[in-house]
Amino acid sequence: MNSERQQIENELAANKDLYMYLEYFITLNYIEQYIDANFENGKCFIDEVKKKYELPAEGNSTHRLTLFIDLVSDLMFNFHMVHCLNSLAKVSNRNASSYAYVYSHRPTSKVQSGYRDQVKLLPQVIGHFAELDYVFGVPLANNYSRIHQNVNKNYYNYSADEENFSRHLIRYWSNFIKTGDPNKGSFYIDTSNIQWKPYTTYEHSYLYFHMNSIHLEYNYFDEMYNFWLGCFQIESRGNCQKVKIRQYFISFIILFIFLLTLIMLFILWKYCQKKKAGLLFSRRPPAPLVPHSNSVST
Repeated sequence: MNSERQQIENELAANKDLYMYLEYFITLNYIEQYIDANFENGKCFIDEVKKKYELPAEGNSTHRLTLFIDLVSDLMFNFHMVHCLNSLAKVSNRNASSYAYVYSHRPTSKVQSGYRDQVKLLPQVIGHFAELDYVFGVPLANNYSRIHQNVNKNYYNYSADEENFSRHLIRYWSNFIKTGDPNKGSFYIDTSNIQWKPYTTYEHSYLYFHMNSIHLEYNYFDEMYNFWLGCFQIESRGNCQKVKIRQYFISFIILFIFLLTLIMLFILWKYCQKKKAGLLFSRRPPAPLVPHSNSVST
């Protein structure tokens, strides 16, 4: 009872500390600082970064911190992972395939951890190494007393669904280690399980791991990858002045073509009006001839 009360008090203290940090965090120009630390020409696209990773959470400090975690994750890990996958997919005559996955299930373990306690307070945030408990079969160890003889079992209250989820991950990982294909090996993936498709140039497939919902996702990181690819291309050019000049030049050309089109249409309209007027004049009946008098008045 005392240990449970202490755990509750620790969680409440962690909540209080986190929200105090959030209130302080939103007063910082954290996106500018992070972009400046990673790019020499980050000012060229800082506004676009804010539109993607700050503005959607206006007025919500928890959401802002979640988006900042997305920013750090995308720039440090996800972009480079996808870049590597795309590069490998373009290599011809490869004897091996690449398999990508997205993991989205939070462990229900109650093991005390400052990091895990903080992450639990953020919606839809999965911490580092969250899948390792399931890959190494920790939920399955509930039935082995020898493993838990010196461990508090109350912390490891995994459900039957989590045990089954762990078995799925063990099958995929073991098959891949043995054969290079997560679907083939001594651990047979039956028809009730999803076939893990390789990542190719034509099909950007990911296996999405969530308890009771293992399924395929396509083009999961494409939008994020294209966004940062554009940022890195601007960075590689050295500055954004050329980009601005090019944008202004393109705008000028479009405006010039638009005005030229209007002028041409006006000239054509005037020409048609004149031509129409000439045709009307030519169709008038000739005036009758009046005989000229030969007499001269005196």
